[in-house]
Amino acid sequence: MKLYQKKQAAKAVLNNTYYDDSGRIVYKVHTPVQFHNHTTTIAKFLSPDSSSNSGSSQTPAAHGPSTSPTPPEHFKFDDVDELESGIKRHVTDEEDADNEMDDGFQAKGEIPNVFVYLAQIDWRVKKGNVFRFGDGKEVAATKFLRKDKWRERVFTASDGAEYKWVLGLTTSELFINTSPATPIAKFHGRKSGILNPNRVRAHLEIYPAGQHIADEIFLTFVYVEKIRRQ
Repeated sequence: MKLYQKKQAAKAVLNNTYYDDSGRIVYKVHTPVQFHNHTTTIAKFLSPDSSSNSGSSQTPAAHGPSTSPTPPEHFKFDDVDELESGIKRHVTDEEDADNEMDDGFQAKGEIPNVFVYLAQIDWRVKKGNVFRFGDGKEVAATKFLRKDKWRERVFTASDGAEYKWVLGLTTSELFINTSPATPIAKFHGRKSGILNPNRVRAHLEIYPAGQHIADEIFLTFVYVEKIRRQ
């Protein structure tokens, strides 16, 4: 599974829309501009015929003792983005109306307007970052994604296994913590240039071994990619 960024800017991880290989929207990440503390909302797009079976999204194990996911809350983005935090922002033509990626890639079909709320990340300058999940529970980022080494973050997924993000200079990679040779996901930066035969749009690739926890991988990716770039 490859999740391509609509906005190809280097620092667009906190405000972006992610598409799959067929051009269908999968996730949207939105962070209003604020001077100090700010909140990132992560939502998953649902096709019209899948809104009834969205319970397949898994709840991270660090969220709480329950082994079954909390039923997600559905909400719609109509003429404005209406996020779980109550923030409203007008959708610009550049973002959604023309349904086109920055590098000319045309998204397939009509943009769905039904979302499942996955989580929010509160970026707090003094009190420490916090994850907030669908049932309102909050978990400190240092607990949800514990620091292993200087550039490594470990989390326990809903399947009971531990996974480790390794933050490199130009990319982030995810492995099974007990098997560092087994890749689970990797972020591929943009390779551009008119004469470049290997031109690539920036994207997160989730390998088959991690597709059963894709939502958790994406949620943690947003966090680690942001701190990797700091």
